[in-house]
Amino acid sequence: MKKLLKFSAVLAVVLTASTSFAGIAPEVTSYNPVPKVAKPMLRIQDSMVTVSILFAQTPVTVTVMETDGTEIYTGKFENKESFFKKFDISAFPRGEYLFAFTYNNTTFTETVKK
Repeated sequence: MKKLLKFSAVLAVVLTASTSFAGIAPEVTSYNPVPKVAKPMLRIQDSMVTVSILFAQTPVTVTVMETDGTEIYTGKFENKESFFKKFDISAFPRGEYLFAFTYNNTTFTETVKK
């Protein structure tokens, strides 16, 4: 009989504790992770810079600058799910160039040596 009373008391405490915390944590009904922004991929071969951005989904603005900040090129490309473009830098003098890609409210920069 003592064991039964002891078991009943423990069970009552456990049930009371589990129901008293039931309203603290909100119930998760859906999971919407923050989408990641794909980083541009650059491939440099000879004097051609090939850029691809998978799933850009929004307009892509490309700016090419010299290391001192002088802007050489700016272009805006719209209505593309993914972005693919080749840049011929054969006419550029030897040096380093900064390629900036802006899309999905994010800017990525890559330095290209010629």
